[in-house]
Amino acid sequence: MSYSSTHPEIERTFLLKHLPPDFGKVKATQIEQGYLVHTDTREIRIRHKGRSWHMTVKDGAGLQRQETDIELSSEQAAALWPMTRGRRVTKMRFTYPYQDYTLEIDIFSGDLDPLRLCEIEFASVPEAKAFKPPGFLGEDVTEALEYRNANLALHGLPNSDKPKERYGALPFLEKDNELYVVLVTNQSGNKWIFPRGQLELDMTPAEAALMEAY
Repeated sequence: MSYSSTHPEIERTFLLKHLPPDFGKVKATQIEQGYLVHTDTREIRIRHKGRSWHMTVKDGAGLQRQETDIELSSEQAAALWPMTRGRRVTKMRFTYPYQDYTLEIDIFSGDLDPLRLCEIEFASVPEAKAFKPPGFLGEDVTEALEYRNANLALHGLPNSDKPKERYGALPFLEKDNELYVVLVTNQSGNKWIFPRGQLELDMTPAEAALMEAY
């Protein structure tokens, strides 16, 4: 197993408005990636690209993050990959040259079809901010958490009409002939809800409900 040093990643992300000129000449690579850890400021993912497997840790949010990449052996990948069940994305990545930049255009499949994103890395923050996107790029979603791959893996397409399944419990008790129910606050602390959440890894719905109740 080989380690790469931690380095800053300065990157902007755009929605793809339409395919760029001569896109048919660009070769693609299939990427599968799943997430072991996901918070607003840290991601740990397992990625399968070509014949290689890597574990990547990303710290931070928005335009600039720190990235540490670790190459995995096939045995290590086989042990870790099942832990990402339910938190995966599959996409075709096209490397497209534009001026002095390399654009990484991702076309997602499965439940994330027809999403198309374009990522561009820069040498510095001023350079990233000065970049003027070509006409085939749409909205800048660099700061939009819902378009990060980890959130896509967990929650699906942003603004999708597809219902998102949640599993939870309705804890209650009776005391002095009165019925009481238990509420908790959501993550932002601004709303009272019943304990509920998504499936974690390979949990059954009953196990997920039990965990939320606990």
